[in-house]
Amino acid sequence: MSTANSIPVDKRRTSPAVARCRKAEKYRKTLWRHRLQGWLRQLPRWLMHKTSLSALVEAQVKARTEQLFRQANYDALTHLPNRAFFMQTMENTFKQAEHTQTPFALLFLDLDGFKPVNDTFGHSAGDELLRMVAARLIASIRDDDFVARLGGDEFVILLRNVVDREIIETISKRLIQEISRPYWVDGRTVHISTSVGISEHPHDGKTAAQLIENADQALYAAKRQGRKQFCFYQSIQQMPEVAPDRLQSRFEVDVAHHKLTPYFRPITDLRHGRCIGARLNLRWQNAPIDSPWYEAWQQLLHRSQWSLSVGLWMIESAAYYRSQWGQLPTDFFISAPLDMSLLLEDDPAELLIQRIKPYGVSPAQIELRIELDSVYKLDQKAIHSTRSLHQSGFRLRFSGLGRQSLDLSLLSQTAVHAIALDGRWVQQQLNQAEGIRWVRALIAMAAGIDAQAHVDEIADKTQGQLLSRLGVHSGEGPVWTSYLTDKAFAAYLAQQLATDA
Repeated sequence: MSTANSIPVDKRRTSPAVARCRKAEKYRKTLWRHRLQGWLRQLPRWLMHKTSLSALVEAQVKARTEQLFRQANYDALTHLPNRAFFMQTMENTFKQAEHTQTPFALLFLDLDGFKPVNDTFGHSAGDELLRMVAARLIASIRDDDFVARLGGDEFVILLRNVVDREIIETISKRLIQEISRPYWVDGRTVHISTSVGISEHPHDGKTAAQLIENADQALYAAKRQGRKQFCFYQSIQQMPEVAPDRLQSRFEVDVAHHKLTPYFRPITDLRHGRCIGARLNLRWQNAPIDSPWYEAWQQLLHRSQWSLSVGLWMIESAAYYRSQWGQLPTDFFISAPLDMSLLLEDDPAELLIQRIKPYGVSPAQIELRIELDSVYKLDQKAIHSTRSLHQSGFRLRFSGLGRQSLDLSLLSQTAVHAIALDGRWVQQQLNQAEGIRWVRALIAMAAGIDAQAHVDEIADKTQGQLLSRLGVHSGEGPVWTSYLTDKAFAAYLAQQLATDA
C-alpha cells in the first residue's frame, strides 16, 4: 500500500494557500520585469548601446564629487570661491611666485554703503546686490586673475603676473568705477561704492599670511581717506611722522581752538587783466604736515566731527568778506572749497542760500570749488545735489583737470560754470607741441559744455598770455600775488579797482 511519502515530490498536492502565495510571487516578478523594461525603453538609445553600468556609476560618483567640491570651496550665494579656496590658492600662488620670482598683487575690497541697503530693504535685496557685485568683479579683472568672497561684503582678488604698478592702479580704478555704478534691486535704484587695499609680492611680505595682513591694513588706510579710494601698503610707510591717530587728534584740537585762518588771492581775467574774483583758502596754523593749506588736510576734516560746521563756515566766510570789501562789481565772486559733507545734506542748495542770505550776497557771487577726485567719489544723490546747486545760481568749479583722470560719463551728469586745469600739469604740457594740443583740446571740451577754462598756479605773465590765446578765461597764482590775509587782500583789491577805474 502506497503512502504519502512514496508519492513523487512534483506529484504532491499543493494547498490553496501555498498556491496563492506562489501565484502572487510570480506576479510580482512579472510586474518588476515589465517596469524595468519600461524604464530601459525610456533611456536614450545611444545610452543603451554605449554606456555600461560601471560607466553610469562612475559618472554619478564624479558628479557627486564635483558637487561636494563646490559645496566645500565655493560661496553658495555668489558662486565665487570662498575663504577656504582662496587660502589654498593664495598659498599655491605664493609658493609658485617664490620659485619663479614672478610678482603678483593681492587686493582686499569691501563695500561702502552695503549695510544700510541690507538693513533698509531686507536680506533678500542685500543678497541680490552681492550677486550683482560678484558679476561686476569678474567682468573687471583679467582671465588669469582670481576673485573670491571672504564673507559678508568682503572680497579679495589675486592679480597674477603683474610687473607694472600702473596695471594694478588701472584695475583698482576700474573696480571702484564699476562697483560704484547704480544697481537696480527689487524695483529700486541702489548706490554703493568700494575701497581697495593692495599688497604686492615680494616686497610687502615674506609669507602669504603677511601679504594678507598688509593688504587688510592698506584697506583700512584707504577707508580712512574716504569713499572710492585705493591704497598700496607701501604708501602707509610714507605717511607723516606724526602717527595718524595723533595727527587726527591734533587737528581736531586745533580746529576747536580756532587755528584755521582764511586767506585770499586774486582770480584774474586773462584777456583783460582785471581782478574778477578771490580764492578763499584755509591755513592750518603751525600744522605738523608739509603743507598748511586746506587741500593737504581736507581728509582729516572729512573724518572729524567738524566737517559740516567748517564746511558751512567757509561758505559763510566767503559771503561775509564779499559783503565787507566795499562797492565791488556785481559779477565779482569769492571762490570757496565745497566740503563733501554738505552734499550729503537733504537740500544743500537751500541750506547754503539760507546761510549767505543775511550778508546780502547772491548765489552767483559765490563759487563752490570741488576737486575732481572728490567728484569721482560722489554717489548719485550727491551728483544730483551739484546740479541743484548750479540751478540755484551758485557758480560751480571742478579743479584738478590734468592731474586727475577724466571720467566723461560722470561729468556728463553734472553741470559746472568752470573747469580748472592743474597749473603744474599745464606748465609741463606747454613745453612741447603735443602737450599744447592736449591743453587746447581740454579748453575746447570745457567750452563745449558751456564752462569757462581756468588755470591754477600760473607761473609768469608770458604763460598767462599764451593761455589766454589758447582760450583760457581766468587764472591765479604767484604771478599776481601769494595768499594774503583778509585785510591785506582788501588793500590789494582797493588798489586794483582804482587802477581799473
